Amino acid sequence: MLNGRRHGNYHYLRCDVVIYALVYLQRKTQLIIDDVAVNIVDKVRDLGIIINTKLTFLEHINLMVAEAHRRANQILRFFS
Repeated sequence: MLNGRRHGNYHYLRCDVVIYALVYLQRKTQLIIDDVAVNIVDKVRDLGIIINTKLTFLEHINLMVAEAHRRANQILRFFS
């Protein structure tokens, strides 16, 4: 049962929803809980991995490569 703004241990006003469907369905869909609209987003980070609506990991890979470059540059600057 929903009581107030909490449902169990989840605060659904802080939640986002990713819809893995066709683009035109994503634009028309709206999720409402207790008369409050939940945000629909294009990507989500779960367990440290970024997944988008097309179920690709490209953004996650790009982020990890950029982080590796930053750390490699820090190491090079330290030893230079």
